[in-house]
Amino acid sequence: MSKAEKHLNWTPTVWTQAINSTVQFYELAMKDELWRTQRDEIIQIIASQLYLSNKEQAYEALEKIYDIDLGYFRPHDEL
Repeated sequence: MSKAEKHLNWTPTVWTQAINSTVQFYELAMKDELWRTQRDEIIQIIASQLYLSNKEQAYEALEKIYDIDLGYFRPHDEL
């Protein structure tokens, strides 16, 4: 028994349950407008840091998987 369990009456979460809960949260957050700003920041960081050879393909894959629109990441022609 750990000190936290003994002195704080704490029960640790089973590792697999913690991982499953975390993954479930992020899967839902990808679609939830509440998390849009954070989601978009992470997508931009990943796209720039990984030096993706085809960012368009990555955006399309994310749009298909999560049923979201990332069109605002694509370059637009100026008028």
